[in-house]
Parts: sequence; structure tokens; C-alpha cells
Amino acid sequence: MSNMPPLPQRRVALLIDCDNAGPAMLPFALERIRSQGKVSIRRGYGGQAVLGGKWKEAMMQGALTPHLHYSAVSGKNTSDIALALDAFELAINAQVEMVCIVTSDADYVYLCTKLRERGILSCVIGESKTPPALRAASDYFHEFAAPAAAAAALEFAKATPPAAAAQEVHAARKLLTAAVRAMLKLEGLDMVSLPKFGQFLRQAHPTFSCKEHHHANLSKMLMTVPMLECRLVGDDYMVSLRSSAHDRCSASAVSG
Repeated sequence: MSNMPPLPQRRVALLIDCDNAGPAMLPFALERIRSQGKVSIRRGYGGQAVLGGKWKEAMMQGALTPHLHYSAVSGKNTSDIALALDAFELAINAQVEMVCIVTSDADYVYLCTKLRERGILSCVIGESKTPPALRAASDYFHEFAAPAAAAAALEFAKATPPAAAAQEVHAARKLLTAAVRAMLKLEGLDMVSLPKFGQFLRQAHPTFSCKEHHHANLSKMLMTVPMLECRLVGDDYMVSLRSSAHDRCSASAVSG
């Protein structure tokens, strides 16, 4: 490795096994390997469903060249073989001094070993499930761990268009406000305990779920509704209409 060029001039190839890795790993990978040199080659390997699906947007944003490989036999993945052959070809032709592979697949252990024998540095970026053999075979290993909340938010953002998400939030808040107003009117009270309201809500709307609206529990969701107030009174959480909403409700009742 004595003839290895200094970091700024080191040429790095980023090769991603898209069948094995998720698009959320791309920004993490670029951040880690930019400190190792210039990322001169960026490629993503996978089947049509993967490259044209969850990886499509990330490939464009990350300026990756897609390498599409069809499986000759159903259930057999050919992308990993293509990636390994390309990586070794880059090493033989001295096109790069480092190969960075984004994967958690142990099948790349031998590739890392062969690259080292050719004087090429190897870097693996994988998840916590990456086997010890692959970690040990690479010169550098970086573990990717997406925060659970961020991962959930990313999946929700992909699944739900912004306009649809806003409408969904508005509908849920409207339902909760109407339910609180109905229960207060039924009980003749200004506020009601959270457990009692939860029971009322389950009876009135059996299919309603806070988790489907990305809230851990009912109290946290109620705190996001502008027309409602959920606060701790003594040892219990109490739910009520905010003053302005309560005043409008009372005025409406009088005028009616």
C-alpha cells in the first residue's frame, strides 16, 4: 500500500447492491467515503423491480449509474456476481484505489480478500446484520443504523403524497374534535378524563387508531389538535375544548 496516492487524489468506486441495501443508506455511504477520496464511479446493481421502484429516486439524486441485471432463473440473484466482476475489473485495470460496497451480504468476503491481494482498499457499508466475516475482510467497515422514527417517517412519506397526508391529518383532528364535543354535551361537563374519553371514542369509532396517524398514544395525538386541550389535572389527563372553540359551540347552541 506504499504507492497509495494521498486521500484527496485517491479514486474511489461506490458499488451498491440495491437488492440487498435500502436507498436510505446512500447519503450515509457518500458521507463516509468522501473522506477517503474522490468518488469517481457510482453504480447501483439490481433487478428491474428494485431499480425502477424504491431505488429510482435515490439513483437520480445520488447521480448513480444503474446496472440492471435480469435473473435467468426465478429466485436467483445475479446482481451480486455482476458487482463482484466489475469491482475486480476496476482493480485489474487500476481505475480506482478503493472499492466501497454497500451491502450486508457475506457473499462479498472473497471479493474483499482478492481486492486486498491486488493492493486495492475495500470499504463495506452495511447494517447491523452484516456478518463478522465480511466486517473482518474489509479494510474499513461502517455500520448503518437508521433511527426508527426517521425510518418510519421516510416510509410514510414515500407511501403518502403530501396533499393526501394533509387531508388525512385534517380528517383525524376533525373527528377527535367532534367526538370530544359530543361527549361533553352528553355528560354536561366542561372536561372529561382521558380514559373515559378513550372508551367513548372506541365505542363511537371502533376502527380509529392513533398509531395509524403516527402517534404513540391518544394523549399525544390530542395535544396536536388545535381545537382541543389535553392537560394533566392531579393524577389524570383531562380533555376539553379550547376556550375559543367552547365559546363558539355555546354561541351556536344559544342561537339554535
